[in-house]
Parts: sequence; structure tokens; C-alpha cells
Amino acid sequence: MRIVFTPFGSLGDLHPYLAIAIEMKRRGYEAVIASNKLYREKVESEGICFAPVRPDLDDFENRSEMVAKVMHAHRGPEFLFREMLMPSLRDSFQDVMAVAEGADLLVSHIAMFATPIAAELLKKRWISIALQPAIFFSATDPPYFPQFGSLPRMSPLIARTIFTMVRGITAWWLRPVQTLRREVGLERSRSLVFGDQFSPWGTLACFSRLLAPPQPDWPANVTVTGFAIYDKLNAGAGGLSPEIERFLNIGEPPVIFTLGSSAVFDPRDFYETSAAAIRKLGRRAILLAGPDYKTRIGLRSDDQILVAEYAPYSQLFPRGAATVHSGGVGTTAQAMISGRPTLIMPYSHDQPDNGMRITRLGMGGMIGRRKYTVDAVALRLRHTLLDAGLQARAGEVGEIVRAEQGTAAAADALEKHLQRR
Repeated sequence: MRIVFTPFGSLGDLHPYLAIAIEMKRRGYEAVIASNKLYREKVESEGICFAPVRPDLDDFENRSEMVAKVMHAHRGPEFLFREMLMPSLRDSFQDVMAVAEGADLLVSHIAMFATPIAAELLKKRWISIALQPAIFFSATDPPYFPQFGSLPRMSPLIARTIFTMVRGITAWWLRPVQTLRREVGLERSRSLVFGDQFSPWGTLACFSRLLAPPQPDWPANVTVTGFAIYDKLNAGAGGLSPEIERFLNIGEPPVIFTLGSSAVFDPRDFYETSAAAIRKLGRRAILLAGPDYKTRIGLRSDDQILVAEYAPYSQLFPRGAATVHSGGVGTTAQAMISGRPTLIMPYSHDQPDNGMRITRLGMGGMIGRRKYTVDAVALRLRHTLLDAGLQARAGEVGEIVRAEQGTAAAADALEKHLQRR
């Protein structure tokens, strides 16, 4: 049986789908990843079939400028929907229709608007995936967005009122979806993003129950699986580099600083500030600064600080003293699994909500991007590294999340849907 996965976004979006696809292939299914052509080599290196789906991220000439717009604290979502996704909607639809024709099951992404349309036209069963709690917009467990502050948590009524306003705004951004549906003979969508992007057949919440327990106002038929984890550059690169191994072995566990796979292209002075804070504390650090970091930041490695491009988080984070990152759900998952405390400096989208949930969980904290100064970071890190309660709670969280076995649980859920078919 053939399963077509249609993720969209950064590696943090791709990797959970790839993890599940690899597991489904191991169980004897034919798995296809249909996504941005930049990911072809990574996907095919794992023996998974690949099909390109537009838009192409390399259509944007300046990667750093594009990331800065997508990750803007207030205007990021609008740029993502109106400037990246909607202009390519018809192209996406054509690409998804082509690969979905012979599928037994489609597995969608919240930002892949073409998949529900293709599934409805082809009369295919499809499953949606939620990678982060924020996209459920629950009034009983409201997501944290800085522009609304604590208002949504004052009462479910206030939360629902705010969400209604947000739905109205996003409906304006997403008018091309309604136009396309009308052109292909489908009824108008009732609620894009916060409604019809969740499948009536079921949704896999691929995050830990510790991050968000199920809520009564979530969409129908949600299965919380735990995190689905894939953590390699490609199938042939699985370990830590000799340089990182040497650094880890010559001193105390370092603090790990990373901005994931997207925010790393718009770091501003994150790495320079982090390095200065670490020197002020007299601690060691590893800065994962992404591709071409030597041309983007002015730091070089020494005995106290190692600057590197990338390392598998699952192997590095457990050997660190703590992690500092931008709060993408993939990095947050790895921080939770590692059993080490974490400090989050969010940019936009779901990142502030992930940071608030980590804070409430008692295994870390959050610091605003504008407040990320040498003195503030040094103070927060000193507390993080010395607080025995924080350390113990992080260890407890790690044990619980590792036991959830999210990839296998997600594959189990997909098998059940295939059997029902």
C-alpha cells in the first residue's frame, strides 16, 4: 500500500514526516515524500521515494532576507501565507494531484493547502499532522502569542473572541484557496488553517503529552503520538564530528547554542552575544552556527568555545549542560528528550508558545529576542546551570518523552487507518 506524505517548511517540518515514512517502509509499505526539491537527496538517501512539490525555496534569491521575513515576530505568518504559499498554490495543487493519484493514504501538513483539495477531488482518505500544540488554537489551553499577552488565558470566551478575529484576518490572506476550490468544483472551505486543514479522518498530534495534554475543543479524532524524530544530515552521516568529540572529551559539559535550520539564516548577534555571556560565566560552549557560518559570523573556535556548522542533536544535547535555542518544535523536542534544561529565545510562529510550555513544564525558561543581552543571558544561564530542581525536572521529562516512542506510535496510528480502509 502506498502512503504519500506532503510536508512543507524547514527541516523541523520535514524530519518528523521522514521519520514516520522510514518506519512505514520498514513495515512493508511504500512511502513517498512529496515536498520541496531541496530535500530530494536527503529523502532518497534513506531509500524513500521522492516527488517535488512547489513552491521551491530556492526561488527566493536571498535566503537570509526570506528567513528574516518569515520569522518576523508579527508579520511572519502573513508573509508565509501571502508571499510564499498563495502565489504557488496552483503549482502545488498540480504537483500533489500528480503524486496522489495512486495513493492509498495521504498525510498532510497544516501549510500544504493543496493536499485536502486533492484528496477531496480524488476521493482519497487523508490524515493531517500537527507538529506543535499552538496550531490547535484551543480556548481551554490557549497558545501564547506575545501580541496578545495573557489575554487568551483570562477566559475561554476571550480566547475564542481573539481566535475569531485571527480567523477573519487569515481568511483574507487565503482567498486564493477558496478561489481554487470553486474552480475545481468544490464547496467553499468553512475555516482554513484552524478548521478544514484538519482531516475528518483523523489528526496525529506528533508531540508529547507533556507539552500539551488533549483538550476538549481540539479537532475530532486526534491521536497524540509523541515526537517523531529523525536526526541526520543524510543516511550516511549519523555521528558527531571528530572535532566535536574532542571538544566534549577535554572538559566539563558545554552549553549548546543553536538556531535550528531556519532562524540560523537570520542570527543577527545571537552567537556573538552567546559567546560573550559564556565567557562572562567562565563556562564552555558549542555554537552550531549553520552553513557558511564563517562568512556570516565573526567568531572562531578556541579552547573555551567551539564553533561548528551542525551536529545531530540527539547525540549532542544529552552530553551538554544545557541548550539555548529559538524554540522550533523539532529542537524543543530534542531538548526535552535529552533530559537537560533549556533556555528559549523565540522568533515567531509557534516558538513563543513552545517556550511558554517549556517554562510551565519546569525544565527551562524563555527570554525575549530584544532582551537577549550579554548580562541577561549570563544571569539566566547561571540560574539554569545551578538550579538543582530544574536539572532534576529536565531529567524526569527526558525519561517520560523517550518512553513515548513517538515514531512507532504514529506509524501504528497510520496502520489502523489503512486497515479501516
